Amino acid sequence: MILMIEVKCYNNSERKFMKHIINILLFLLITCYSLSAQSADELNKKGLDAYNQGRYEESLKYFDRALEKDASSADLWVNKGNAYYKMGITDEKAVNFEKAISCYDKALKYKPEIDNIIANKGCALAQLNRNEEALKYCNKALTINPRNVNGWRGKGMVLFNQGNFQGAINCYDKVLEINPSLTWVYYNKGISLYSLGREAEALDCYDKVLDIEPEFLQALNNKGVILNKSGQYEEAILCFDRALERNGSCAKLWVNKGASLYGLGRYDEALLCFDKALEIDPSNEKAHKGMELILNGTGE
Repeated sequence: MILMIEVKCYNNSERKFMKHIINILLFLLITCYSLSAQSADELNKKGLDAYNQGRYEESLKYFDRALEKDASSADLWVNKGNAYYKMGITDEKAVNFEKAISCYDKALKYKPEIDNIIANKGCALAQLNRNEEALKYCNKALTINPRNVNGWRGKGMVLFNQGNFQGAINCYDKVLEINPSLTWVYYNKGISLYSLGREAEALDCYDKVLDIEPEFLQALNNKGVILNKSGQYEEAILCFDRALERNGSCAKLWVNKGASLYGLGRYDEALLCFDKALEIDPSNEKAHKGMELILNGTGE
């Protein structure tokens, strides 16, 4: 019995098409190899670039890939922890601070006496109101290095959490003696001053933040709140709009913009803002209250 083998002959157009497909496959193979061949240092650098541009979720992907290559790098764990910390500041979700603490713990496993790592963990604990633990870590960092700015930062947050606003301000002033260009110091000091009713000084702190970092979301929001409270509604709306350009999924910003629009008597626009806030956070009490005020007060 003779086996018959069918030979397929391709015409010119089919050969060109097949060549094109082969070239694409080769390109994909080379690209995949190139990505897998990147070193931990290269991936860490890309992660830091994304982090410095505020792209924290993207930075985590690079740090995770770098850690697959070097899981014992304390620096990589710190960078990953810092990304989670920044995400916690931005989205105000406690889980991100918890993840940051977990990363700092892994870093401390490899470098247990590095003051910056210890201080960073203290700050994350303070964000969770775990004040006794936070103070322990911040004081330990400051014992190793009395000029550790995050040690003073965390200690200031603990004092703020405990209602000692002037004590918190004193800690932030210590940081400003060391480095007067740190935006978060002016921001935290502004919050403490506002809590003491010193609103003009708080506004000055937020302006200093925005001079250095014009798109600092929380400073824009807090400046808007003070302007709204003093009846400067148009100026407040400008602050909230700038913040919403960066983060349109923050219910608090929509509520605050709605409050300023309400102050101007622009009720329809205010309703839209409160409605938007409730789409994001259906249980937002301030948004519900704002809508009730307008609907009851305007007879709609």
